[in-house]
Amino acid sequence: MKRATPFCLALAGLLLASLMVKSQPPKPVAQAPSFSRDIRPFLSKYCLECHNAQKASSGLNVENYRTLLEGGNGGPAVEPGKPEESLLLLLVEKKQQPHMPPRNARLQPKPEEIARLRAWIAAGAKDDSGAAPLALPEIKSKIHRPAAVTAIAYDAKGRWLAAGVGSEVRMWALPDLKPLVRIPTPQVKITALAFSPSGSYLALAASTPGQMGEIRLHFVPPSGVLALKPETVIAAHPDQVLGLAFSPDGQLLASCSYDRLVKLWRMPGGEAVAALKDHSDSVYGIALASHGKLLASVGADRAVKIWDVASGKRLYTFGEATDWLYAVAWLPDGRRVAAAGVDRSIRIWEALPEGGRLLHSVFAHEGAVLRLVYSADGKYLFSLGEDRVVKVWDAARMTEARVFAAQPEATFALAVRPDAQQIAVGRLDGALVLLDESGKVQAQPLPSKPPVPKIARLEPNAIIRGQSATITVYGEDLDAVTAAALNIPATQVELQPTNNPQQRQIRLETPLAVTAGAYQLTLQAPGGKATATLFVDCFATVSESEPNNSARTAPLVTLPRTIVGVLDRAGEVDYYRFQAKAGQEIGVQIVGEPGATLEPVLLLTDENGRVLQESFDGLLAFRCPHTATYALAVHDRQYRGDAKARYRLQVGSVPIVTAVYPLGVPRNSKTQIHLFGVHLGNKPVVDITVPPDQPVGSRLPIHLTTPFGPALGNRSVVVAEFPESVAPLAKLQRSETGELELGEVPVPGVANGCLFRNTQAHVWRFSAKRSQPLIIEVEARRLGSPLDSVIEILDANRQPLPRAVLRSVARTYTTFRDHDNVTAGIRIEDWRELAINDYLYVNGELIRILALPRNPDDDCRFFNVGGQRLGYLDTTPTYHPPGTPMYKVVIHPPGSTFPPNGFPIFTLYYRNDDGGPGYGKDSRVFFHPPADGTYYIRLADALGLTAALAGSTTQQRAGEEGVPMPYRLIVRPPRPDFRVRFSPTQPQIERGGAIPITLTVDRLDGFAGRVELELVDLPAGLSAPRTHVGPEEFSTAVALYAAPDAKLPDKPLPLHVIARARVGEQEVVREAIGGIPVLIEPGDIRTTTVEPSITVRPGSETKLTVRIERRNNFQGRVPIDVTGLPHGVRVLDIGLNGILVTPSETQRTISIYCEPWVSPTEHPFVVFARREGKNTVHAAPSVLLRIVPANATPGASK
Repeated sequence: MKRATPFCLALAGLLLASLMVKSQPPKPVAQAPSFSRDIRPFLSKYCLECHNAQKASSGLNVENYRTLLEGGNGGPAVEPGKPEESLLLLLVEKKQQPHMPPRNARLQPKPEEIARLRAWIAAGAKDDSGAAPLALPEIKSKIHRPAAVTAIAYDAKGRWLAAGVGSEVRMWALPDLKPLVRIPTPQVKITALAFSPSGSYLALAASTPGQMGEIRLHFVPPSGVLALKPETVIAAHPDQVLGLAFSPDGQLLASCSYDRLVKLWRMPGGEAVAALKDHSDSVYGIALASHGKLLASVGADRAVKIWDVASGKRLYTFGEATDWLYAVAWLPDGRRVAAAGVDRSIRIWEALPEGGRLLHSVFAHEGAVLRLVYSADGKYLFSLGEDRVVKVWDAARMTEARVFAAQPEATFALAVRPDAQQIAVGRLDGALVLLDESGKVQAQPLPSKPPVPKIARLEPNAIIRGQSATITVYGEDLDAVTAAALNIPATQVELQPTNNPQQRQIRLETPLAVTAGAYQLTLQAPGGKATATLFVDCFATVSESEPNNSARTAPLVTLPRTIVGVLDRAGEVDYYRFQAKAGQEIGVQIVGEPGATLEPVLLLTDENGRVLQESFDGLLAFRCPHTATYALAVHDRQYRGDAKARYRLQVGSVPIVTAVYPLGVPRNSKTQIHLFGVHLGNKPVVDITVPPDQPVGSRLPIHLTTPFGPALGNRSVVVAEFPESVAPLAKLQRSETGELELGEVPVPGVANGCLFRNTQAHVWRFSAKRSQPLIIEVEARRLGSPLDSVIEILDANRQPLPRAVLRSVARTYTTFRDHDNVTAGIRIEDWRELAINDYLYVNGELIRILALPRNPDDDCRFFNVGGQRLGYLDTTPTYHPPGTPMYKVVIHPPGSTFPPNGFPIFTLYYRNDDGGPGYGKDSRVFFHPPADGTYYIRLADALGLTAALAGSTTQQRAGEEGVPMPYRLIVRPPRPDFRVRFSPTQPQIERGGAIPITLTVDRLDGFAGRVELELVDLPAGLSAPRTHVGPEEFSTAVALYAAPDAKLPDKPLPLHVIARARVGEQEVVREAIGGIPVLIEPGDIRTTTVEPSITVRPGSETKLTVRIERRNNFQGRVPIDVTGLPHGVRVLDIGLNGILVTPSETQRTISIYCEPWVSPTEHPFVVFARREGKNTVHAAPSVLLRIVPANATPGASK
């Protein structure tokens, strides 16, 4: 059965057949790209690593269609039917900052992938993932393309060169490459060419897929000008003829085909001599030995078969290949034969009439090997791979002699002139390229291409929106340009006539409502297209002038203005002063140079440099409180600088939305949404209608068109699940400082409010019952609000409500360095009185020990999710300088009392600042009502509006009247649940090796149970054991192993993880889908363990021996690591440099210890090695850990 990933030559044949067949096929029906087939794989490939449910960089989660439409901190990611308003597309097309994927990302989308994304949005961004039918579209050419060069041959005397180009053969005389003749055929494609040894005949195979394959024999006169009519035509095979070879005396011609046969023909008459039958799949290549007695054939059945030519009998078969074989060649001595194909290796066998044996096997190319040719003297072997590379091998030693540069397009054909001084290659784009022995291009007979225009620069490189402008393009072959376009709808583009190939003028005029940014100007010519970046500005430009490194010395700029500058030095901050009147609104948008690494931070200061506002998302909105001189500053977030860090500041009447209120709307309703920002007009209000079937939790975009163009900021509202209570806006705006009581929150329900000053606090009332726990959470930052909330639950007397009493029983101190509020590791002074699972209270933060330090220079590690430290009982992790006391505490109910023990007692209240992983700066409290009654929630801004979060809206400093801070306060019962994810999502696995897969469980609403995990639907050859994440744990790891002969099926399935757990009385199943794994060749290290499983008792230790096999001349040291051990099991005796296998060693025995309190279980874990310098990971197959009861006998299992 033929596979769905065929040999490139066959694929090209099918493609060309569909393009060139003369009968008109039915007109295909245009279809929009599919979310399931086109868009979801695009998001998984380029976006999912950073934008998932756990990480959600900038608040964006692209795991599914619903969360994609919801968008992130910047608003909705996709606007169905509106590509130019879809933030995701604008970032991918590099029209807005930050460009996505980032410049340093490993993978970058191709233009055609971006075009499919645009087409999907334009067609309404529909979700077909529920039922995506498989359709095989008809392939039809939309533009003319040159026919591919699919076969090449030199005659034995080096006089002629023949090439199969589409359905015709072309010939040239050598060495001057004089064109001789073009021989058309009635077939679609030339698949093979062969000159007879005397050069008197040229045999060509001409085929149409699925039809009879012909062999046409042409006599070659001394002039080399062949007659158009062949001397002999043979109906050779019922399908394409894939190979031709003459016998040394020219009396026989061999052919092979998809029909699994090798046939021999008498020349020149074409009489059938024999049909050689033994291949079980298509035969791709044939070759006759120089003595004429033996014939070798190769095919898709992975076999090299040696035949006796006289009898037609198969003598024997070489079966060492692991995949399809495409190419075969005899050494001129007739004693050795070479073959190669899909497994990317070249193998050399001794092949004699009495038998043969394998002599060499070398890894040759990064793709399948397509062609093999020996030089006439037998010293060199030439190979061509799907990687577009030609290699020259020392035939005796099978080592690389020369490697030519990769061709720019897929390459199908290879031929070597008899003197080996010229190599011909044929490509998919119709190019026939002649190379010298060093790989340098000597000539390119085909095709005679029209020139491709080149753009050197644009003058000017920017235009003002809504104004007509003429730009001059400088470059090459510009007189061949036939059309020009700018990727802004409704833009008028007029190409001016010219006779100058190096200069061309274009008149452009964009709509007034276009957003400032970097756009693409495209020039189209018959030979191809050229593109350049053209900026569209809001205002007339002024360039940066020095000195401008402070607010005092910065040049004075008259607004409105577009300021052009560059951060060309590390640490540079550019300032620009301007004068403004009291109440004047200032909108700022920064546009960066495409491809630059600039992460802009905008600051607005007074003339003394005091920061009044700052922004991290490229937009800044400010209402001037006084008539005064202000300064605008820009710097890189990491204070980088280089000549590419150019920027364009649009300063003036730029409309920007900073907040909307309310943030939630019920279904089946019409709601009035208030917008806040600058240059939005008088009292900007938008009415939004929510249909009754709108999904709960989805986001609806808020659009506003102003006299200055579309408002920036991309705000949205969320569709409510619970009843909504909305505080009157007039009441909120009248409030000054202090507390403001706003009413009652329904349970379950949502209260919508908005703080207008960071000195305000809002108080909401709710009712609760002792037997009904509640979750109280804030949605603000996650919906784009600048609020950094803090909430506190008060009793009926408006007093903070105690939650727990912490009794200190031991003390230690932080040491060595400052510790941030995220990192899981903290260096501590003494841990002799500490144990795993102990709680420590430090500066308001309650944390729990995951692992004790392994040595004095190691950190104490605390429970975390994805490296983010967890605060227990809703405490918020914070910063800790060296010398901060840390108390080991025991948790007791509120009101508990104890006799003095010399250590303090702490009372925790129902209070939270940051809600933990997944909540960002939004707050969350698990509330267990101590009694039935009425309670209060106090909500305030935690830190004022500091700009600590990338992608946040503009930030107003404390002490000033700030931008509005809307929020949703939700009171609801807990809904314990979980999600599962894994990394890497698209692993590269070495054949015969493994890679660790980290499985993470995201626990929701207090779910703490055990979760069973399994990688399902793995193809044959790939394996991974079942595993689990224990109660209150968050992650584990397994080894995804690939057998040495592993292969992916024709249509491999993506990686699929299923997680199962009992939540209450129900079994809950959750799934995670990743990408398709990639099989790669073995690297420099192979890791194995002597024991496939080990057994240990709680409170004891066991041994595991790890072995390392170094390859590819690697001789360095090898670090070893272990991951996936259950909580309470750890590796002992880890030094400062970890576990190392020194250069002189090949194995290391490690000790694994199990804490006494660990329960009996079975759990796989992973041992892996790192290749220093390349930073690659090489894992052993998973090792099974058996923890047996304390009275059992431990020992390693077989």
